[in-house]
Amino acid sequence: MLRSITISGILLVLLAMSCAQAKDKNDMARKTVFAMTCAQQDMNKTLRNCSIRPICLLQGPTGQKGPSDGPRGPKGDPGIQGHPGASGAPGATGGMGGMGTTGATGAIGPAGAQIGKLGPTGATGAMGATGTTGPTGISPTGATGVNGTLPFAMFYGLATDTVYTNPVAVNASVPFIHPGPTTGAITSDGSGTFTLPTTGFYEIIIRIYTTNNVGQVLLQQNSAAVPGTVATFYHPFNFNCSTFSKPVPCALVDLVSNAIIQATAGDTLSVINCSNTPLSLSFTTARTASCNSITIVQIA
Repeated sequence: MLRSITISGILLVLLAMSCAQAKDKNDMARKTVFAMTCAQQDMNKTLRNCSIRPICLLQGPTGQKGPSDGPRGPKGDPGIQGHPGASGAPGATGGMGGMGTTGATGAIGPAGAQIGKLGPTGATGAMGATGTTGPTGISPTGATGVNGTLPFAMFYGLATDTVYTNPVAVNASVPFIHPGPTTGAITSDGSGTFTLPTTGFYEIIIRIYTTNNVGQVLLQQNSAAVPGTVATFYHPFNFNCSTFSKPVPCALVDLVSNAIIQATAGDTLSVINCSNTPLSLSFTTARTASCNSITIVQIA
């Protein structure tokens, strides 16, 4: 084997020297290819077929050019895969796609667990802000209330008044011609009739002096007798009219009546002689300052 390599090396040297003498560069190239081909063949075949011809024979004339459409040689083995190329730059962001169609409604899920027990009552929340005032109601306006000062009045007549010169006839009104303390709301016509200004309850006090041994008066409301208001003489005997020293028969009789009535605004009151005889209110005794009076006070 070592011998074959040595001979092949000698042949290559000799072939190179022959090629150096060639004047035609093309011939040199052809000879070089030929020599390389022979060197690649088996050493034994090279010794047998190529060792003498290239060296011993003189270069002959150039042969005719071979056909250009000769058979294609066998396909070579695939080459080694090259290295991966560098990554390209990112492409531009694509536009937003259209909205897809609504999917079908899913099936109803199973019922949840049973509601738990009621929890404890929470703490009371803070009081909310006061709301706005509501609209005025549509109910009718109520009746006017009673004034802060209730009406009252007193009317009287002195025993020396000329109006008492003649006795008061049976069923006639006792006159009280002088106004006393009053709020001005209760009025008198001057002949014994009084008009009440407002609806409510009134207290009536009547006091009359007469020279009759027996006398009676009563209170009328709207010309009708008020039950329980008949006044008779206070006592049949009085103190001595001049000295008040001892009980003796006296001609001056005191009639007193007190009543509480319910009245409507505009009602009238009067004191009537309900005796069987005229009632004498004129006298000339030590009690000439005595007077007849009626007091009317609204209490509610």
